[in-house]
Amino acid sequence: MNRREFVKNGLVGVGVGIASSNVIAKELATKPADKPHINFPSVGNKIIAKVISSEAPCTIGMKPGYEFELGFRKCGDFCGFFYSNIHESIMALQFSDSASSKPGSDIQVFECPNSKNRVKIELRRIAA
Repeated sequence: MNRREFVKNGLVGVGVGIASSNVIAKELATKPADKPHINFPSVGNKIIAKVISSEAPCTIGMKPGYEFELGFRKCGDFCGFFYSNIHESIMALQFSDSASSKPGSDIQVFECPNSKNRVKIELRRIAA
């Protein structure tokens, strides 16, 4: 069938659809590349962020009870928007001396900057 007959019979794009579905099938069949394994050296205190409450479902799916290990250059699967707002506090906890700190200063509570979700987390310092 030539191009005119394709157009006349309303079959324009069918070949493209079949070809692209074959390409998609091949892409899905290939094994995705493994994530590179990054080693973060232990520096300062260990910081754990724990989701303690949420007034509404979190945009990225963080739920109460989830824990994340954070650091001055490590945020992993933790929300980047939230991380950028508490980065200075993470640095302060990570590099401060817990022996010279006030009692109770090993835990700090923060609220999500997204006013619609109000996810609340606690940052906990574990002395090195």
